[in-house]
Amino acid sequence: SLFSFSQRSLWHRSVIALLSVTVAWGGREVIGPPGLGMPFLTFFPAAAISAFLGGFWSGMLAATLGVFLATYYYIPPYREFLFQFHFATVLGNLVYLLDEVIICAAMATLHRYHLRVRTQYKELEILVQERTRQVLLLNAELEVSVAKAVAANQAKSLFLANMSHEIRTPMNAILGFTHLLNAARLNTEQQ
Repeated sequence: SLFSFSQRSLWHRSVIALLSVTVAWGGREVIGPPGLGMPFLTFFPAAAISAFLGGFWSGMLAATLGVFLATYYYIPPYREFLFQFHFATVLGNLVYLLDEVIICAAMATLHRYHLRVRTQYKELEILVQERTRQVLLLNAELEVSVAKAVAANQAKSLFLANMSHEIRTPMNAILGFTHLLNAARLNTEQQ
């Protein structure tokens, strides 16, 4: 299912999320200062990549880490958490998280189908190899059968040629004697 942990361990998923968020944070620092705006610019693809590589929960962990880092470093007041309600900040974070839920679900599904296609491709490759092996064996058997049929045909031709000679020679003698007897004038006692 979409939310299963069957493919990767929790540790593996966490490492994927942490690495992608770290790279995203470094990329965001390179892009420009905190006042530039677009606080989620690099965290959005980090969560999507985490979801693709580690599954839905890995992507959601990356999204959550991205919200904290973006809120702390790139949303005013910079580098501090104010535990006051700022509607714009909360709304921005909620929109980002809801977008990431959709993206993570889509990427996890895409990853699952990618794995399924890869598995089916391997199964088909094995099936093609098996069928190729069977065809090669059948071709070898066919070549043996053809060789046997050619040898049997040659033996039959040789047998018929020999038998034809063996039958023709005495038959010619009988026909020759019959012709001689018919051509000769024999008396009644000789006939």
